[in-house]
Amino acid sequence: MSKDTRERLLDSALKEVYTYGYQGSSTAKILKNANVPKGSMYHHFKSKKELVLALVDEKIAGGLLIYFEPLLEQNRRDGETLQTIITITKMISKNNDLVMYGCPLNKLIQEMAPIDEDFANILTSKYNEIFKILEDAINFAIKTKEIKECDAQKVTRFIFQSIWGYLSISVTLSSKERFLEVIEHLESYFSTLRK
Repeated sequence: MSKDTRERLLDSALKEVYTYGYQGSSTAKILKNANVPKGSMYHHFKSKKELVLALVDEKIAGGLLIYFEPLLEQNRRDGETLQTIITITKMISKNNDLVMYGCPLNKLIQEMAPIDEDFANILTSKYNEIFKILEDAINFAIKTKEIKECDAQKVTRFIFQSIWGYLSISVTLSSKERFLEVIEHLESYFSTLRK
C-alpha cells in the first residue's frame, strides 16, 4: 500500500505540474487527485519540492530515456545509428502530449532552473544523460564508418536541438504534422553525413 501511495502521488504530481508548472501546481490538488491524506504525503516526501524532484528523476526523465534505449551501447548495431535516431523521433511523434504540450523537462528547466539550484542540477543532469546517449551513438557511427568523420558533439547538438527545440515551442504552434517535418529535415541532414 505504501508503494502504491507513493506512485499515486507521483502520477498525480505529473499531471498537475505538467499542466500548471511547478509554481502554479497545488499540493492540495495533487493530494486530492491521488486520494492521499496530507500526512501520507509527508511520509514519502518532506515537501512539494522533494516530490517534484523525485518526479523528475523517476517519471519524467525515465519516461524520456526509454525512447533512447535503442541507442545504448548494448543495443547498438553497425550501420543503423541514424535510422535508429529517426525511428526514435517517429516514436516521440506518436506521443501526443509531448508533441502538443511540450517536453515536461523543458518546461521545468525554463521555469525553475533560473531560480532554484536543486532543480537546475537535476534537470541539467537529465538533459545531459540524453545528450550523452546521442553523442556516444554518433561517435559509434563515426567509428564504424556509417558516417564520415565529423564533430560528434556538434552533430549531436544539432539533433538534440532539432528535437527539443520543437518540443519547446508554444502549444499554439505545435502539431504532429510540423514535428514530422522536423523528422523529414533530420533525414535530409543525415544523408549529408553518410559516406
